[in-house]
Amino acid sequence: MRSVVRALTMLGLVTLPGLARAHGHGPPLDKMAAELQLDARTKGQIKSIFDNDRAEGKALRSQVHRAKRELHELLKQDMPRESDVLAKVDAVSAIKAKLARLRIRTLLRVRQLLTPAQRQKLRGLWEKRHKEFQAACGADMQKLCPNIPEGFEGKHKAGRCLFRYRDKLSAACRTLLQKHHGRKGPPPPF
Repeated sequence: MRSVVRALTMLGLVTLPGLARAHGHGPPLDKMAAELQLDARTKGQIKSIFDNDRAEGKALRSQVHRAKRELHELLKQDMPRESDVLAKVDAVSAIKAKLARLRIRTLLRVRQLLTPAQRQKLRGLWEKRHKEFQAACGADMQKLCPNIPEGFEGKHKAGRCLFRYRDKLSAACRTLLQKHHGRKGPPPPF
């Protein structure tokens, strides 16, 4: 699975870091737009994509939380019916799959707006940011969050995990996280 995510990332299919700032991730859209030399029309189209998909993502996250609460309520019962519990697990998984598809769809739609040169530049910027993160937070991740998977879900779990242990982070990691996420902590998982 990790090799698939890495391969898709290298193709520019999985992540458009920085442009996702409209969702609360990466450098501000204005800065990334300048670095990629986006014209005002393209920048506006990208912002529109994120704005439209943000509402859908928020609704899906709400559905996930509600379904998880319902699952926990079922599991609190002394003898819940297995079929009810498994059906609820399937419901949670289905909603998470919709959320993952939304993320990919959003990124693919944005990617279509970029020229080949802009996509190449974006991959370079992502690789630079990834190396910065590994250098600043890699040891903290191994020590504090060793079981976080790679990929979209892992990225968001990693941010939440590091924020949870923010008092135990190295100074370099803490500084990098504050640079990208401010004092509020990591972004929501979309």
